[in-house]
Amino acid sequence: MGETPIATVILRKVGSISEDELRDWINERVDSKLQRVYAVVIVEDFPRSTAGKTLKRVMRDPYWAGRDTRI
Repeated sequence: MGETPIATVILRKVGSISEDELRDWINERVDSKLQRVYAVVIVEDFPRSTAGKTLKRVMRDPYWAGRDTRI
């Protein structure tokens, strides 16, 4: 069984929607149960390299702490 999906987003307008409201909005619009998200994390900005690329590895590290398997 796969891991529980988590969505990390940056809002254009801070405070315009809650994490729960956004999670429900996403889950209403996906067809597959496998695409549903368990949680939404709202951040101010993504960690970026000096070239401006999003460092997904850095974003995943807190969620994989203490686990043997990573993706």
